[in-house]
Amino acid sequence: MSIKAKVFGAALDYLDDPDRLSLKLSYVHALNEGIIDPSLPADPYDAIAPALVSLCNGSVELHGKIDIPGWLTPRPRVEDLGAITPENYREFMDRGGPEDFADECAGVVESTMPDVPVMIAVDHSLSAGPIKALSRRFGTESLAVVMLDSHFDATPVEARTTEGGRVSWKSDGLCGAFLDTLIRNGFIFPENLFVIGVSDYPTDEAAASPYGKHYLSWVEAGVKIFPKELVRQQGFCYGLGRELINTGARNLYVSMDADVGSCACMNAVRFMDTVGLDETDLLEIAKTIRGLVDEGRFTLGGLDVSEVEVHLLGLPGPDGTADRTAEICAGFLATILGGGDDNH
Repeated sequence: MSIKAKVFGAALDYLDDPDRLSLKLSYVHALNEGIIDPSLPADPYDAIAPALVSLCNGSVELHGKIDIPGWLTPRPRVEDLGAITPENYREFMDRGGPEDFADECAGVVESTMPDVPVMIAVDHSLSAGPIKALSRRFGTESLAVVMLDSHFDATPVEARTTEGGRVSWKSDGLCGAFLDTLIRNGFIFPENLFVIGVSDYPTDEAAASPYGKHYLSWVEAGVKIFPKELVRQQGFCYGLGRELINTGARNLYVSMDADVGSCACMNAVRFMDTVGLDETDLLEIAKTIRGLVDEGRFTLGGLDVSEVEVHLLGLPGPDGTADRTAEICAGFLATILGGGDDNH
């Protein structure tokens, strides 16, 4: 039976990376010159949410988007041109802007209850908002969090840089470190966090580096981290289900960073630094989660998908194959929600 849900968008895109800024500027200039279609999806919500609603046959409703200034979205407006500067993005991070928007997402989640909230975000750090809201509602001890991600987002940037490296901003809620903040602030118990499909697990040589030590300290604290090679092995999903049941938590939040399938089944993702899992792997995980909900082992607290690169949606891959990123994201969410199949 399908689960009643409300899907909302959160198109926050605040990184000051030069390539991202160049992409935004190129888009705005093309828009201004009339050489690009202004009706293209403004963000991943526009591309994924309608497909999800269709797949779920009326059990999922559109809940709209949170209001974000144009220059902080993937596809700014022509009038945002003057705001697209590295200084503005760094200042936004320095004053804790990402955390403010994560808190706004928490408020949206609270407003959707008792329906299941489904967030389609750009930056993965916004997942902190729904997790905070659900942790407050159910209690940290009763909330299990499943993250599908090529990266373990609990490593502060200082640990990722070379020794002596510095950063120009100070935001605890950044993509790459937001899980560290959530655990330290008591919103997730380490033993209730499952991170699936990582490509960045420290090698033996890297274990003694600041990056490796920090990463592995969370493994020692109880976080379950599953490298993609393990996920591909036969029987993985059965073992995952048993481990989830053993947490003692009875409410579940599931978050998918689209880079978990980068260069394997999804080409329109923001970070393509590795080859991720294929569609079959992702859907088997989704079916396992849905099975646990059907069995009454868990109540589904919420879902999200993030890190889809709207500028690449629909473009063929290097081998000429059609891009299916939006379709796969919608299918993953729909599988967990029941997909409109009342006989599920």
